[in-house]
Amino acid sequence: MLNNLQNYYVFQELVLNKTMTIHTKDINISNWLDYYEGLINILKDGIDLDEVHKYKITVDFGNGDIVKLSVFDLYFNIMLWFIVIRSGLELDGNALFFPKTITQKEIKKYLDKYIVLNRKRFSPIEINNIIDDTLFRFSDVDNFSFYLSGTINLKDNIELMNKIPEFNDLLHISLENSRIEDVKDDGMKYTNRVIDIITNESEKVLGHEHCLKYAFDADEGINKRQYKEFALHIGSKPDGSGGVHPHIIDTSYINAGLKHVVDQFVDSASSRVAQIQTKKNVGTSGNFARILGINNMDSYINPDPTYKCNTHNYQVFTVENEKFLQRIVGKYYKLDPDGIDYLVGPDDHFLIGTTILMYSPMTCASAAHGKGICYRCYGDLAYVNVNIKVGKIAAELLTSQLTQKQLSAKHLLETIVEKYHWSKSFNRFFGINVNKIYVLPESNGAYILIDKNDIQSKSEDDYVVGMDSDDSGIDNDLDNFISEFTVIDKNNKYHLITSDERAEMFISPEFQKLILNSEINDEGYSIISFESIFKESVDSNLFYIQIINNDIGKSLKDIEGLINRKSSTLQYDKDQLLQKLVGLVIDSNLTIQSVHLETILMNQIRSPRDVLKKPEWENEEEEYTLLTLDQALKDNPSVVNSLIYQKLDYMLSYPLTFQKTSPSKMDLFFMPRPQDFIANYNPEKESKKEMVTPLYIVPHKEDPDKK
Repeated sequence: MLNNLQNYYVFQELVLNKTMTIHTKDINISNWLDYYEGLINILKDGIDLDEVHKYKITVDFGNGDIVKLSVFDLYFNIMLWFIVIRSGLELDGNALFFPKTITQKEIKKYLDKYIVLNRKRFSPIEINNIIDDTLFRFSDVDNFSFYLSGTINLKDNIELMNKIPEFNDLLHISLENSRIEDVKDDGMKYTNRVIDIITNESEKVLGHEHCLKYAFDADEGINKRQYKEFALHIGSKPDGSGGVHPHIIDTSYINAGLKHVVDQFVDSASSRVAQIQTKKNVGTSGNFARILGINNMDSYINPDPTYKCNTHNYQVFTVENEKFLQRIVGKYYKLDPDGIDYLVGPDDHFLIGTTILMYSPMTCASAAHGKGICYRCYGDLAYVNVNIKVGKIAAELLTSQLTQKQLSAKHLLETIVEKYHWSKSFNRFFGINVNKIYVLPESNGAYILIDKNDIQSKSEDDYVVGMDSDDSGIDNDLDNFISEFTVIDKNNKYHLITSDERAEMFISPEFQKLILNSEINDEGYSIISFESIFKESVDSNLFYIQIINNDIGKSLKDIEGLINRKSSTLQYDKDQLLQKLVGLVIDSNLTIQSVHLETILMNQIRSPRDVLKKPEWENEEEEYTLLTLDQALKDNPSVVNSLIYQKLDYMLSYPLTFQKTSPSKMDLFFMPRPQDFIANYNPEKESKKEMVTPLYIVPHKEDPDKK
């Protein structure tokens, strides 16, 4: 019973009358805690009482904004209103927090609304303290964990199966006639229908909610793909060797389970596959994180918030949908070059489908001259990130999420067989066996033409001819690949062999030997006859294609490939590259703003006149060149950054190394005004102190433009 009225502060009237009205204008920083403590004490004393569930509080925001809330709804509002009150803002109708489901995404969205308003009013430290004080109160929810915890059971499933025949059929689905590359998608189609019945129909049919309804509504706590294997269909599994077990497990874990010996083998092998993939992928992700961090460590924001660079170049960016819009919130843009500047807001839905001219670190003249990214080009997030190295944090935000995906392999392993769409003539000369491209016997009499300059290396060693390879630049392993080549048939007709996806066809060791020993025609192409292929290669396997068997590795491969493969990076201009990268990040479900991606790409743009310098963005329609991540590090303006990258012996003999004089945060020798650093250290003075103060660099404050 609720007898301790003094513990309920301003809500004593609510306990006595079951209803009351509060005016938000009466809530301030000095009495906010009374409102909060009063509500939480009511919940502590009576969360299990029906009468408390029926309490209604009328909230009057003023100006006609009135709403009735339950104790539970008002409790979450009072918690989050702290950020509004602490910021000195008015508690109006816009402060109402009433999402369909309370998730971390909804809470972040609410907080972001007020963080944007406070960026220019408070320092980053003050903003962080306000956020921390607000979120601290969520720890009190743990007091009710035993009451709030739900019970997961199969009884609700059985009741739905008895009352909805379609639900019963779906939980007994068979996909033995589906193609192995389609079985996952077919299974998810039926799983989504099961989830739809649970979330939208169960309460009407059962008279109560299905135990999984709110988990699916909130999209938290249950992975839908794992639920597919648990309740509907297990399907196919990867074999850990770049392929897929040629067997479909045509049951679920709660329906028949693993009823065949082959089912048991395929399923148990997946645990080992997950360990192997985690080891391989985390290693790849870790290396990607390292080199991305090196290339971006020196990027920072210009310390003057009023300074605007004189750029005449913009990022042409298309706001394709709502997700693209949310990635550019806080960025400045124009609708035409001679127009005024606008700021992207979270509710600017009118921009969807529009192509804008966006200020960006990629074309910031201030950053290009080494003075830091100006606030206008970075966006209003600069007010939060001004005191950190924005290039390093951008690399960390991207790669940490990719690494975490690799670590998730042990939780979920599934097959996603990538489909390639080959050119029209491909099937006339070649066949595919899982991941091997072989020559068809009936194609004898034809010739293959290959330009050695088109051969690339996955490790990007191809630009170092003679290192760990012969003079052709072709390594004797499967690092080397080609995306297209030509076949000349018996009738001397030419056929381009490639795929719409520009698939990387890795050259087999046997075929590499044939290329090395082949004749060279007048145009410089290697000529390999099909007859020699059949003679020298027993199984006639020319190429291997990589089959991505899980979306865990696919995200890393796609993103790394986009910015660090010549066949990908160099086929785009800067606008297309950013558009593609933002799309990949969205498809991979990574939570990172566009400005961080722009900061990363900024360091892969150089002047075509001098690869060690950035373009002169003050010039209209300034020319530029894009580099892969590896090439950007090889040609990094800082000699230290290049030396700590890799291939030390090569970099020490690379001619451009001796032309590098730009400073790096890892490099005190080339830093500007080294005497500024030295002047802060006085051995005689330091020796008199009981404790030596650590050295730090005092930035040079003189404005070069005023010299």
